[in-house]
Amino acid sequence: MKTTKIINYLNEKFSPELVAEWDASGFQIQETFNDPQNEDVKKLMVCLDVTKEALDFAISQEIKFIISRHPFIFNSIEKELNNPAKKDMLQQIIENNIQIFTIHTNYDASENQILTKLIEDKFEIKSINRVGEDGEGYEFNFKKEISLRNLLENLKLIFNVDDLRITKNSNLERMISNFFICTGAGSQTMFFEKMQNQVFVTGEGKWNEVIFAQDNNNDLVLLGHYMENYFIKDISEKITKEFGKEINVIEFDVQNGWKKF
Repeated sequence: MKTTKIINYLNEKFSPELVAEWDASGFQIQETFNDPQNEDVKKLMVCLDVTKEALDFAISQEIKFIISRHPFIFNSIEKELNNPAKKDMLQQIIENNIQIFTIHTNYDASENQILTKLIEDKFEIKSINRVGEDGEGYEFNFKKEISLRNLLENLKLIFNVDDLRITKNSNLERMISNFFICTGAGSQTMFFEKMQNQVFVTGEGKWNEVIFAQDNNNDLVLLGHYMENYFIKDISEKITKEFGKEINVIEFDVQNGWKKF
């Protein structure tokens, strides 16, 4: 199957025009992008990140096309090569003629992402608003108020996380009528919207972001970056539904990078 056919489909669903100015979505490795050997593929892999483990698996399965949630090359190539592991991986990618195509902020900003459906399947939602500088976040308004505890318990189920963190001043029994969410490391949305007295959910937060939340009486909920793993099944199902048996889609779970001690 032609890779251009797959890419054109993905670009229709998640327009490159929605990519944030700072982001590095799209093709990751110019050398393999221009390689005619990659014009036809029989199978592809979808993953959250192209880790060493993910790349080793792709090579072992002779996979030539990888779709990732996060960019493999995010900074300048010179800066990326300061990472010894990534330097070796880049060489492997080129030697094995593997293409990497990333759908990052254009996934968040697209109406075709699945986040809103995941939330609506679990809660009774009255309305949804887009928030953030690039429309990367969402505000969900409930039909009826629920407790903060109820929200947290259901978020753990939706995103398949065992535990979460929340700012220490939070009252789990208080009733809320809405909440905001931006997956990944999305606390900048909280800054951009100058939030006060709100519930804001994201993956990761820096110290200054936690302080901002506490000082402005926000409940900052951190689920971990792994919360974005729903991307894998979403993209896999979309491609399979569109192209059927023309392409074999393989899902690779990088799994959570942390363990408890």
